[in-house]
Amino acid sequence: MDIKSNHSKPTKTFNGANTVTNTVHFMNKQDHQVAQTEVTGIVGSKLKVKAPRGFVLASKLWDFVILSATEPDQRVYVAQVKHTSPLQEGTASLITNYTIVNGHVTTYSEEHAIGVYDSQLHNIYTVGNNYDCKVVGSGFYHNVRFLQIAQDAWIKATDVFEYQPIDIKIKATSDRAIPKIKATSDRAIPIYDCRGRVISRNKLEPNSAWFTDRVVYVANVPYFRVTDVYWLCGNDISEV
Repeated sequence: MDIKSNHSKPTKTFNGANTVTNTVHFMNKQDHQVAQTEVTGIVGSKLKVKAPRGFVLASKLWDFVILSATEPDQRVYVAQVKHTSPLQEGTASLITNYTIVNGHVTTYSEEHAIGVYDSQLHNIYTVGNNYDCKVVGSGFYHNVRFLQIAQDAWIKATDVFEYQPIDIKIKATSDRAIPKIKATSDRAIPIYDCRGRVISRNKLEPNSAWFTDRVVYVANVPYFRVTDVYWLCGNDISEV
């Protein structure tokens, strides 16, 4: 990238010394400008500079510019900061490809005892099913996805389900045909788990009303929670 120099005259004098304004161009290793700023001071003086947000100085030995009246355009080389977890800066981590994530999950596993790990993959404690967590980040270890639920606490994505908090009242109104096991069950409503699997031989009466507090999507089909473990398929319900 070419930088045109504006050989401007000193802006003023101060106690007999010339004062000038120089432009600092922050350049990456490809010689492309990523930011710029202006500094003002006495000709020949050394002024400290800081890298722009998201970058660090390419060399800590070159953290200054010397103000010039004849070369008012100064170049400072910087490198982009690698994106790591803001909650574990300075910590060696086995979890890579960190991204910031905001969401809500609840633990669910057929093993029931669900491990929570630090960034070194040490099991620091366990939780049971139906434990609600707020997710702040996501990363991977050997293609296994982990979700960050605290400063240095991670949980496997396969041990939770993501949900959206809601607060509505629904009514079971299924009209779809169900195999007639019993003559009275042809219009009853199946009960599912959070993975969209039928988990109970019991069924709900059609047109019965239920409160729900969250929804999950399985294969783009919504399921609504009506108890800690019971969910209704969105195809079977309508909002009251």
